[in-house]
Amino acid sequence: MQTLVAGIDAGGTSVRVMLADAETGVPIGETVTVAATSSGEPPPFAPSFSAVSVCAGIAKYTRPGVVAAWETSLAVRFPGAIIKVVPDYETAFHAAVPEGSGVCVVAGTGSVAYGENAATGNTVRVGGRGWEWGDEGSGAWLSTEMVRRTLRALDGQAPATALTRRVCAELRTNDAATLAQTAREMASEGGRGFLLPLLVRLHDSGDAEARGLLVGAGGWLASLGTAVARQLGFAPENPVTFAGAGGVWKAGGVAVQEAFALAVRRSFPGACFSFSHHEPVTGAVRLARKH
Repeated sequence: MQTLVAGIDAGGTSVRVMLADAETGVPIGETVTVAATSSGEPPPFAPSFSAVSVCAGIAKYTRPGVVAAWETSLAVRFPGAIIKVVPDYETAFHAAVPEGSGVCVVAGTGSVAYGENAATGNTVRVGGRGWEWGDEGSGAWLSTEMVRRTLRALDGQAPATALTRRVCAELRTNDAATLAQTAREMASEGGRGFLLPLLVRLHDSGDAEARGLLVGAGGWLASLGTAVARQLGFAPENPVTFAGAGGVWKAGGVAVQEAFALAVRRSFPGACFSFSHHEPVTGAVRLARKH
């Protein structure tokens, strides 16, 4: 009889469930995707399966009651299984760094860096403190910077640019108060990284200011990653893996990646990089097999 494990990636907008062979890690059947709940608690994503181990990487990990809700729900859906609920950045790490030693910088709507040192068993997390106080280099940070620059131009504090004029066109107003309120509404409805697609279009058209913002994002993400690497005690000259995961890496492309690599190598000249698309649900499966 085939023994199964289950990996779950529960992000802010969707929940993905993958079943895999416990011995080989080969997926069984199609990955199931359902909408996430606004509370961060588990949605009804699948019937019960006979799995020996389940790992869920969840967003809103620190929100009161969310972990307990996931543990209870998974125990019902996977009776008798070993249940492990971890932050989503941990499953992203194990998807992007399968050898289990290095640093993963996650940059989507928010940003966070997480790493593990297989030689010492130590783990470190840096960033991910929320858009109000951090998330530098993320989609939320980039969108906020675009709105700030536009408001300064509309208020006469700075000259208008191609970028600020395009933001006004996107939000359909040249009035500062109206633009600020519209931005709040769009961030609430479409996510705080709502202006990232516009920024990418501007960059691809050759806009220097847009490129500067993406390069700046790469620098901030490097700051997160190198802080993790230092605290884990990685030697600067060793070939430490720095991986990127999340939508900003894909959307920002070479501009973000090159700026990140250049900044990281100032502190860790032996660093090697991985910017391939890694599915966090595969990291959840790896952890389920490990546990």
